[in-house]
Amino acid sequence: MILNPDVDPALFHDCQWLPIIDWNVKFFGAHIHRVQADWCMPEESHIGFEIALILEGRQEMIKSNQLFFPAGTETNAKLQKVVHSWIGMVQESGEYTTADRFRMQIALFELFGIFSQMISTGLEPRIAPSSVQYAKAIMEAIQSRFKPYREDESGEQAFRLEDVAASLGISPGYAQEVFRKVYGYSPRHYLSETKLHEAKVLIQQSNLPLNKVASLLGYSSLAHFSRQFKRWTGTSPLKYRQTLKPITDEQRIKI
Repeated sequence: MILNPDVDPALFHDCQWLPIIDWNVKFFGAHIHRVQADWCMPEESHIGFEIALILEGRQEMIKSNQLFFPAGTETNAKLQKVVHSWIGMVQESGEYTTADRFRMQIALFELFGIFSQMISTGLEPRIAPSSVQYAKAIMEAIQSRFKPYREDESGEQAFRLEDVAASLGISPGYAQEVFRKVYGYSPRHYLSETKLHEAKVLIQQSNLPLNKVASLLGYSSLAHFSRQFKRWTGTSPLKYRQTLKPITDEQRIKI
């Protein structure tokens, strides 16, 4: 029941009241997007909040002033319920009805309820900017270990966290700590994931011999690379190549 605002609340001293709510919230930019493995989002700046749910694959993000809720956690399950309700409302064509918009708003306020509950129970401490910079430098060092490939490159140069840490003036232990704090996993794990991704990209180039792929990735022999690739994927590089459609020269340039 909504009372006339001119009515004195004191006349209803035995009533239980709900709080007054006067919110102006804008909901915009919600979308579903499937991207290629080499896709990246350019840096942007805006006033607002974003929530991203990874439905398939993986996404690399810097954990700076952001909250991460890994799959399998209670909060992730709650957020997925809200986001999937939006996904179920997405239309390929046609206009959204007033009822559709109300349902979207209901989901939006349910999301606010989840986040406000988290705030009331305490959030994880913010990560220092210096930690973010160190973690970014370590990730860039890992990435530079693989790209760009040249015909005269053997790829034998190994990534050593000790060397990167020394160049940053920090200890290897602290390098491990800040990387895990920012990205949620160790540098060694990221190195393996990156190497697997690069291996799949190179194997897809049918004109590139597998022993050259192994060399580019830093393996001393094709046998060593094959054993590692099978541990990663459960299949050999050759069998994996046979299941793929060769990429075109245009696609190879983009890679």
